[in-house]
Amino acid sequence: MKIFRCSQSVVLVTMLATFILPSYAQRTTARTVALTFDDLPLAVPGNDQAAGNVSAVQRVNAVILKTLAAHHATAIGFVNEVKLNVDNERDARVIVLRQWLEAGMELGNHTYSHPSLSQVAESEYEDDFVRGTTIASSEMKAMGKTERYFRYPYLDTGKDKAEKEGFIGFFVKRGFTNAPVTIQNEDWLFDAVYSDAVAKHDLAAQKRVLEAYLQHTKEALAYAEDLSRQSFGRQISQIMLLHDDLLNADHLDAVLSTFEQRGYRFISLDQALQDPAYATPDDYIGPDGLTWLERWLVALGKPFQAEAPKPPKWAQDQYRQLTGKEP
Repeated sequence: MKIFRCSQSVVLVTMLATFILPSYAQRTTARTVALTFDDLPLAVPGNDQAAGNVSAVQRVNAVILKTLAAHHATAIGFVNEVKLNVDNERDARVIVLRQWLEAGMELGNHTYSHPSLSQVAESEYEDDFVRGTTIASSEMKAMGKTERYFRYPYLDTGKDKAEKEGFIGFFVKRGFTNAPVTIQNEDWLFDAVYSDAVAKHDLAAQKRVLEAYLQHTKEALAYAEDLSRQSFGRQISQIMLLHDDLLNADHLDAVLSTFEQRGYRFISLDQALQDPAYATPDDYIGPDGLTWLERWLVALGKPFQAEAPKPPKWAQDQYRQLTGKEP
């Protein structure tokens, strides 16, 4: 091959850089997402400490794992160990965690009892974190793995800079890494309304909730994709927050199909965090449970407009009526 000088050689170098040494963005033109599930072994509507019925725990997790396998998807489940320590049921509940590991999934720390960092003393939160590593860590060790990821309950990273930085130092020293979130679809809210419809055997209400849930999921994806383009000029590897609940057990197939229809490929949390976007500082200060795409706007010097899509008003109203809590 004849190599020309000057501008032609520049063209050749550019071609080599493009085809032989591709950048991260060029290597990841397809959309990718890591799936994460909070509140294992079961998210109970309106009560983040409740353990739930053990038969429901077994059914929900078996179906979720089966659906993940059908879509060739990996996932990590974040555990609240308070939900394992139920008299005469501890072994049955721990077996569910073991099933996640046997299915090739991973487990992470979600604290013991799901407290909000900004609402308790930092020392109390640290104790809850440590207490929440006992069982899942042991199960992972038995499988030759190490528990290494932490997910903030409510995505609450602390009320001020001192509290935020203090706790980050605490869990980093213990070998843990924060598991950020870039997409959330308020499935916890829809789950409360859906579970009520299931309890009442109201098929029409179940259908209404499902349709609204899937539509909201599409809107949440579009919102995250738009923030990704605005902030990084491309589609970053996303990290999806879901909950280990009845709604997702019954309809996870439709949720994952929604991702696939938008061109997403499922990857691990490890792989997602290799995206350089995750090196962006989280300079946001405050307890609000914002996604990291929203938080990064501060570090990137972009207008801070957390205008994520909201579930329909009727769903929010029913959630309030059912739980006595604000959505």
